[in-house]
Amino acid sequence: QPDPLIQHMLLPLLKGRIQQNPLHNDSNKRKRSEESDTIPGRCLEIWDLGSGAGRDVCFLAEELKKCAVSNFSQGDCRSCETKIVGVDNHKASAKRCIPFWKHRHVDDMTEALYMNLNKIDFVRKEIQDRLIASSNVVCYYAVRFWNQKLVNYLASEERSQKGTLFAMSHFCKPYEGAPWNFDHPKEKNVLERTALQEMFETTGRWEILHNEIAPDGDHGRTLIQFVARRT
Repeated sequence: QPDPLIQHMLLPLLKGRIQQNPLHNDSNKRKRSEESDTIPGRCLEIWDLGSGAGRDVCFLAEELKKCAVSNFSQGDCRSCETKIVGVDNHKASAKRCIPFWKHRHVDDMTEALYMNLNKIDFVRKEIQDRLIASSNVVCYYAVRFWNQKLVNYLASEERSQKGTLFAMSHFCKPYEGAPWNFDHPKEKNVLERTALQEMFETTGRWEILHNEIAPDGDHGRTLIQFVARRT
């Protein structure tokens, strides 16, 4: 099963985001949407940061593919190319993900990208290269993966396009100063309740769409379910 944040919050937002970027726009192909700065017709990329086995990548690919097929069957041919990219620090991740995605028939709209996410210069260059190559990264999300340097960069990066989404589901204390009585993850890797909100609000560039605490469903640990949109 996918993470609840991905299934119930991010997926509907992505469906709406993709509909704003039709592949064919006869009136003006360079006209930008009122809701985003994305140029119509470009490939839209969704990045799973720390994708691991690629479970959430597969879920999104399956659901967005069904959405595209449904739209086409109803005579709406405006859908654009969409790619879900699993980004991970470990080379072994691709060896697990690619056969899984192929088995689920979503290998045509998924990609495994090996990248050292601790090296922000590499991340910046990859995003810029893809923009030059006619792709737009319109969403970054992470499930139970935390890299403060990377999240700080994405929150403060000035060139992120209007409408870009950021989503995170990660271990979090239920209230400020609460104890953490679990062996995993270590407390140093657990977020304070308002950490993400403060990180994104202080830039003045993001609208917080969702910021709630939820149980993990396994051991009684609490998770922050967070979504923000670039304004």
